[in-house]
Amino acid sequence: MKARITVLVICILLIRCSGNNRQRALEGTWHMDSIYSYYNGFTFTRTDIYDEPLQRYQPDGSLIMTLKKESRTFYFSMPAKDSLIHLTSNKSVHEKFTIVKLDNHILALRKSLNPVFKGPKQERYEIRYFSKVK
Repeated sequence: MKARITVLVICILLIRCSGNNRQRALEGTWHMDSIYSYYNGFTFTRTDIYDEPLQRYQPDGSLIMTLKKESRTFYFSMPAKDSLIHLTSNKSVHEKFTIVKLDNHILALRKSLNPVFKGPKQERYEIRYFSKVK
């Protein structure tokens, strides 16, 4: 019985620590490198990303987006291992992402988008690729 409880406690601690490690890997400043767009089999990749803000994820859960001299503050949460939510200043949902890849150098976020045309079985999303600014 004690062995089962010990294993359960160790599993819970490992799960909690892995979530903290993912948030620690996210912390820092990220620059968008490209955006891959998918819509029902048609794809396009943009690499001319000049007008996208730098995103600085802070340890306190705040997100500062900076473009030239303008900055805006948002918040973020990671409710699951593979999800990231950007929140407005009043804590309402601004954007939801699925984390495709996250390490100390690369961040890839998938955002589901609504179809442009009506009809069944449509799939539209984009994947935003970031690199960490040193």
